[in-house]
Amino acid sequence: MNFNSIEDWRAYARTLPAVLSKLDRTGSDGGLNLAALVLWRSISAAPTSVANDFEHISEAVIRNEARAVSGNIDDRSFGLKIPRRASDEAIVLKIAGCLRAIETELSHLDEGSRPNDPNDDWYVEYDGEGFFLIPVIPLIWKKPKPYVDDFRPFSQRGLLHMRIVPAVIDGIKVKLYRPDRLRLSQSPASFGALLFKKVDFDEQTTKKTFLIKGVKIPDLDEHLLTACTQMHQNGCVAGVMPELTISNTSQQFISNALAEKPWLAVGPTTLNTPAIVVAGSWHTPVGRSKFANISNILDGDGETLLQYHKRRPYRAPDGRTERIVKGNEIPILVLDDGIFGFAICLDFCHRGLASPYGLLHLDFILVPSCGNDNTMSGHIRTAADMADTFKARTFVVQQAYPPLAAPGCGYVLPPGISPMTKTPKDLVIDEIWTDFPLG
Repeated sequence: MNFNSIEDWRAYARTLPAVLSKLDRTGSDGGLNLAALVLWRSISAAPTSVANDFEHISEAVIRNEARAVSGNIDDRSFGLKIPRRASDEAIVLKIAGCLRAIETELSHLDEGSRPNDPNDDWYVEYDGEGFFLIPVIPLIWKKPKPYVDDFRPFSQRGLLHMRIVPAVIDGIKVKLYRPDRLRLSQSPASFGALLFKKVDFDEQTTKKTFLIKGVKIPDLDEHLLTACTQMHQNGCVAGVMPELTISNTSQQFISNALAEKPWLAVGPTTLNTPAIVVAGSWHTPVGRSKFANISNILDGDGETLLQYHKRRPYRAPDGRTERIVKGNEIPILVLDDGIFGFAICLDFCHRGLASPYGLLHLDFILVPSCGNDNTMSGHIRTAADMADTFKARTFVVQQAYPPLAAPGCGYVLPPGISPMTKTPKDLVIDEIWTDFPLG
């Protein structure tokens, strides 16, 4: 949906009652999901002056409008009425109030049952475009302001009971993963990072490409076991290991350790199992003579939740390009009380290309990486964008490459809410294992 001018948007907005009245209401939800999508798109795709108008309307006023609409939600236009001479701000209020009433009604209809397949059950299509309407409330990091003082932007306040995410972004399909039993139950929560003092990469190179065929890390298995143990002992929600340091053999070692939990024989039995373990990444065969940079995302018992395939190959300073097949999926992990996205290094830190993450209403982004100060600077800036847009928290674990001249294994961007207050040098870590509270 594109508008060439504010006049075009204004003309479209005035047709919304008629548009809503023509929606199919024969489904079990009575057309509410489709109506929510139509109203959400009318503001999210509008010129920025419309989004600015929304920020001039308090939550108290929107809720009053929603109450006025809710009694007429069964009308043909779902209660939406737009006066002929309404100002732009008045139109935005009418749309926002109707949207709030509809999503509130949807939240009352939600019985909490798990979908057979969220990619089908939460999928809604309109005007040739597909979206996922995910019924998980966005996490709130601070004590909410009184409604009369709440002027948060549309990206944070347009929807309060769900998220709407495009099913295709930048030509790549979004896929939802919904495990049966994972919650963010640990309190207080922490995130764990594993880095290494020394990493020697075995590279296979041609004139134009490079591929990592092996890696030498002193006492690697010992460090992996320590990390798995600490994730449990420290009650980590997630543990992350760096890019291209966890071979397929090491991946299996981690899975076995998480499944068998040998630390239980010598330690307390009240340990918390982490929800997510990002087992670094590796150049993994994906066909005849082809490789992909793949990160295995595990649960705390070593079972694979999903795999993330890097989408943007790295080009080294010597001109050689990472010899990988580009990923063709953007996975989203949907837990009961939070939504996670993932990236590998350049997918998140590249600032010269549009980022798909600005269209993903996530709570957390977990990023294994390998690189230098410039790499981490890109991560900081993208993380700041996500914090500004959705209040999302980003956790980056980056092995230093080339190795740092000063002491330090690599960099960790903690899952804080103000990434731009940090510089890469602030984020250098000299410990192999570190955990960070979710402040």
